[in-house]
Amino acid sequence: MLLAAGYETTGFTLTTATYHLLSPSSTSHLQTLLSELHTAIPDPTSIPSWPTLQKLPYLTAVVQESLRLSLGASARLPRRNEKEYMWYKGWKIPRGTVVGMTHADLHYDPILFPDAKRFDPGRWLSVQGEEVVKRREKYLVPFSRGSRRCMGIHLAHAELYLTIATVFRRYGEHMALWETERKDVEPARDFFVPAPEPGGNGLRVTIS
Repeated sequence: MLLAAGYETTGFTLTTATYHLLSPSSTSHLQTLLSELHTAIPDPTSIPSWPTLQKLPYLTAVVQESLRLSLGASARLPRRNEKEYMWYKGWKIPRGTVVGMTHADLHYDPILFPDAKRFDPGRWLSVQGEEVVKRREKYLVPFSRGSRRCMGIHLAHAELYLTIATVFRRYGEHMALWETERKDVEPARDFFVPAPEPGGNGLRVTIS
């Protein structure tokens, strides 16, 4: 659990967040985040606790949108109901049938998330309407749901909030992408955790 939740999946989500915040098409997103962090964290050497950071609306939106695009686990997660048959729309699923889906089926659904491949933290803000945001949160499942939800969800959230807040409060104004394209960080392969297409350089950043 510590390896999967605390390293690979969280690391890929941080890669996703960093790339999109530093992308030239995301200048307004970066500036909004930096403004919020400067106000909430006057002293960059004294980062607030995770519970305090969770109260920052734009940082929270960045975390949620990064989780959506990075998927969490990319593998199809199997489930089997041994007790009774199930109904899905008009389909009767026999008892004991293995069923599953990938997170991408929901996270990249253009009906649930218009322009689904675009990084847009604003889709998680209250200005979208409380019911709209609640509906989107229902279909944000990087940690799965229910009794088999990922045990590392709180560890992962703590790492994401603290790392993004610390790195971008201290260095955000001085960071820039270096020879990094979207294909270098976008999910293209499934090794239980997502991975970009082979041959890329991964995320590379300069700090001036």
